[in-house]
Amino acid sequence: MVRAGLDRLDQDKDLSRMINKDLRQFPAALDLVRDEEIGAIHRAVATWLRARSPQPLDDRRAQALATVMVGAAANFWLLGDIFDEHPAGVTTDEFVEAIVGLIEAWFAGQVKSGA
Repeated sequence: MVRAGLDRLDQDKDLSRMINKDLRQFPAALDLVRDEEIGAIHRAVATWLRARSPQPLDDRRAQALATVMVGAAANFWLLGDIFDEHPAGVTTDEFVEAIVGLIEAWFAGQVKSGA
């Protein structure tokens, strides 16, 4: 899922750049992107997490965890796009491994909410 998100950002570079730079000038378009693109991605990731969680995952926690995943992936991609590679020197494989490890830890109960 993380790789698919990074691939989608690569495919939609122009949209991502436009959102970050120019879209505030067009509030209706910004609302559309928020609801139909970014919101849809968050909802899909939250649904995916709830379906795979070994323990019950309520909607708010699923949304919060999805926000962490999507936000981390978007930031990783954005910094890589700006600098042609991530400034920390982290590779895509290392990033994906870290996100997967965090999700696995969350699912195993090793990461507590509010910690």
